[in-house]
Amino acid sequence: MSKRAVIIVVITVATVASLLLGRCHRIKHPSSATPQSPVAPQIAKAKPIDGAPLAVPERVAPQAPSIASIFSAEITFFGLVQDQEGSPIAGAEVRASVADKFGGGSSKLVTQSDQQGKFKITSRGMTVSVRVAKAGYFAIPELDGSGQRSVGAFDYGADVGSGIHKPDEKAPVVFTLYKPGTVEPLNRIREKEVPVPRNGEAVTVPLDTPSRQLLLNCWTNDGEKERDGRYDWRLKVSVTGGGLLPRMDEFAFSAPPLSSE
Repeated sequence: MSKRAVIIVVITVATVASLLLGRCHRIKHPSSATPQSPVAPQIAKAKPIDGAPLAVPERVAPQAPSIASIFSAEITFFGLVQDQEGSPIAGAEVRASVADKFGGGSSKLVTQSDQQGKFKITSRGMTVSVRVAKAGYFAIPELDGSGQRSVGAFDYGADVGSGIHKPDEKAPVVFTLYKPGTVEPLNRIREKEVPVPRNGEAVTVPLDTPSRQLLLNCWTNDGEKERDGRYDWRLKVSVTGGGLLPRMDEFAFSAPPLSSE
């Protein structure tokens, strides 16, 4: 069970306990002691300037929301599907899971984005989870650090941790799918075991052309092992006739300018 599902179950159980506790407080228990005449509380009546008594408002205890109201809250959700460049994606598949059943059950909904990449979901329930996808695009995990995502969960009947969602048709929730660019063909080399010396001596591994070779240098200090068998080591990887470029994100399809040099 996911963390979010556990939170939903906890909120449901807490609501039931609150309703039962309130009902118990309203039941009058008989007493074995001799009943005494109730003493009316003395409330000072404030009088305005004209001498007429002021009415004292009766205090009403707040009522906890019922389970039925939590799982039948009105859901209206506006979304927008676009690629990593901000262009709308038409025809994207939108799958929604609505938590509308006591005990963790949910209803499934499926729709598509229109020509502007927009879509709308209407239902009733406590929360709604939304996931978008389309063939030829890559999905992004929820909140991967870039602020972009292809999935999301939103609260309506009860706050499960992200606050009650406020739908706005003029400001829909944005879902992003990555559109891959032109992919260069991979040059595969035959698998081969290459022993690497531990003293830093370079080992060459041929690549696609004789002018490009992979150089490996390894330094191992296994003479000073820790109690669990671990020891310090270092590996250096370099390429003759080329170079290595760092890849910082999961979908770096666009080659950096230096890659062609």
